Amino acid sequence: MTLRKFCFIDFLSIIVSMITRNNNNYRLVLTALLTMFIGQSFARTTGNGVTRNLNLDGVVNIGSSVGTNTADWEPDEEFEGFEGAVDWYLSWDDDNIYIGRIKGNNTEGSLIYIRADYSGATFTDSINVDYDGFFPYFQNMEGINYVAYVKDNYDEYRTFDGTNWNQTSGGANKHFSDQGGNAHMELAIPWTQITQGNGKPDNLRIVFYQALADGGCVGGTNIYGESPWGTGDGDSPSVGVNDGTGEVTAKQPGGCSAADERVLPDLITRWWGCYPVIAGVSSNGWLATRPKAGPDAFICGADYTMQGNEPAAEAIGTWNIIEQPSGSSIPNFGDLNNPTTSISDLEPGVYVFTWSINYGRCPSEPDTMRLEVGAPFGASVAVVGPPDDNGTNGSVQINNPVGGFPPYSTSLDGANYQTGKLEYNNLLPGEYEVYVRDSLGCEIELEFEILNVPTGFSPNGDGINDTWTLSGLDEYPNATFEIYGVWGGLIHSGSLLSGVVTWDGNFNGNPAPEANYYYIVDLGQGSIIKGAITLIR
Repeated sequence: MTLRKFCFIDFLSIIVSMITRNNNNYRLVLTALLTMFIGQSFARTTGNGVTRNLNLDGVVNIGSSVGTNTADWEPDEEFEGFEGAVDWYLSWDDDNIYIGRIKGNNTEGSLIYIRADYSGATFTDSINVDYDGFFPYFQNMEGINYVAYVKDNYDEYRTFDGTNWNQTSGGANKHFSDQGGNAHMELAIPWTQITQGNGKPDNLRIVFYQALADGGCVGGTNIYGESPWGTGDGDSPSVGVNDGTGEVTAKQPGGCSAADERVLPDLITRWWGCYPVIAGVSSNGWLATRPKAGPDAFICGADYTMQGNEPAAEAIGTWNIIEQPSGSSIPNFGDLNNPTTSISDLEPGVYVFTWSINYGRCPSEPDTMRLEVGAPFGASVAVVGPPDDNGTNGSVQINNPVGGFPPYSTSLDGANYQTGKLEYNNLLPGEYEVYVRDSLGCEIELEFEILNVPTGFSPNGDGINDTWTLSGLDEYPNATFEIYGVWGGLIHSGSLLSGVVTWDGNFNGNPAPEANYYYIVDLGQGSIIKGAITLIR
């Protein structure tokens, strides 16, 4: 029999007839994905030139030691399923690959997909490959050249010759048993069957399925094997140690549920064909950089600089938006592939961005960051009272805070805020900043000045206090002033409108003598301030 392009016809017909016959909704559930060295040993007991002494009787017994090459499976040969899912076991020697399974169902097929790399090997096209006929989990895989479908009363093995799928001559050694209600399977497949007579391959990728009749993913699954992306939240990748001296520890967590099985093809896309593991060279000589989108942030403006991490030279990083405020326009990205790109035209609300790193056919699991943009708001200030004769009663009022998210708080020093306080009294003359902040932390800064009337000056040309100058008149556009001598004569006058708000200490073009002079400042709002000026030469 042959497999027509992209379709394992005879294999599918067997599955379909099985489904029709049993009237069950069978689902193939992924329980392990392994990418590992073959040129190096998987464990000490499976090194080159060593025969693995497994007792293949259909009972998967687990021994207690690594590297002893007993009849039992060793702990580092176990790939434990997630939350009660099927557990798989894997080992090999120069002659065979050995596969074990606990749980699952012996009356339904175990489906094994292999990519074996060897001289002259050919592989299926990676587009629209769907061997199982149920779910196109493998449409993005980097080619397969061996498939096995095994159960206790039937088996079928096929290899790909570059054009067709051909049934192999057999030679596999399979055993099944039931141990306390748990189905067990042990299987040995000669390498020559997998590689069409070419012996042990240089490297191997393998996917195990178990057909179940429950219509879902019981307990979820895990996917195992070396991954350039690591296994957890650490900065460094975890690449399995397949050198014959210790356990393979790299494991990629995964899983599925009846409610959402989309995680399966996503995980497979990230693992299968992502990179070749060549004998003696881990991860093809490089370790992938796990994407980091940067910390969540809150901003008050419309612009932000992203804080993703830099990909390695072989990879490309990409930003995506997966959530944005309802009704908002797409913000402007400076460069979607730049980890520290600038974004503009952000609107108030919550954005969620992902940063992913893609090594060819090896996309990462994206990292996510949340950006909250506060709403713009504004306010104004009004000086509502000049200082009294003692210069201690200036007052200011914050008017009309609008926008943002109330309640508002204010501060004169940018450190000590008071919620709801919109007026400050007893302010000395001088320049001030008042800070207005909304409940989300967005802030604006407003400047104002309390009227300052100097009480003395020294017009001696030294550049220090050489003029008497009124300041803080912005709130009093009609303000005027007059200065009188001790005997009541008018010495000098001016107004804000005329632009004259200073006195240089001269009278009729000549220096006025040292003395006390008197001023009257009319603010034009019914407020008049009087006081003395001391002129010192």
